[in-house]
Parts: sequence; C-alpha cells; structure tokens
Amino acid sequence: MNIVHRDLKPENILFETKKLDSHIKLVDFGFAVSFDPTKGMKDVLGTPLFIAPEIISEKKYNSKADIWSLGIVVYYLICGYPPFDGEDRTQLFSRIKSGKFSFSGKIWK
Repeated sequence: MNIVHRDLKPENILFETKKLDSHIKLVDFGFAVSFDPTKGMKDVLGTPLFIAPEIISEKKYNSKADIWSLGIVVYYLICGYPPFDGEDRTQLFSRIKSGKFSFSGKIWK
C-alpha cells in the first residue's frame, strides 16, 4: 500500500486481545506517509534507538527504513536491550551508522 510508518518501536506494536493467538496491530501513525517509490523521503524523524542509518545520514530513504526499525525491535524483544547505545544522541547515531553490533553476552548463548 506504499505507507511508511517511520516510527516503528515496541510501544507502537500492540496485541489486539490478551489471547495467545491475538492479532498484532501497529499504532501511532503520526509520522506515517504515503510513499511514492519513484521519490525518496528526507525527513529526519522517529525514535532515536530505532532510526535507520540512512535517515540519520540525511540521505534519501524509502520504505526499507521501516524494515531496519523492525529488525531493531526484534533484537530488542529477544534480548531486552537494543543493539546500539550511546552516552548521547551523537554517539548513538554514530554507532547506528557504523552498523556494527554483536550477538555476544549471556542471552545469546
């Protein structure tokens, strides 16, 4: 449908009911846009821990930025912490842009 959410994070993914087979719903479409694949987006927005590197670099990006954010969400849900962190936004964004993370630590064994 060419809709890009642009703020995927755990708080924006909800279960419809408390049943084990509940559907999952995406919420908070405040940053969402209809996306024209022939054009790129340049708006720098979203929740810092989940922003794709191309957004941080202020390059044109597309719907794949949501796939990046979903990958960060899955990592976070599996182990309880994000793959990138930092003392401040500058350090966090630098680490996200590097794309270097690991599956080390007790949880991944």
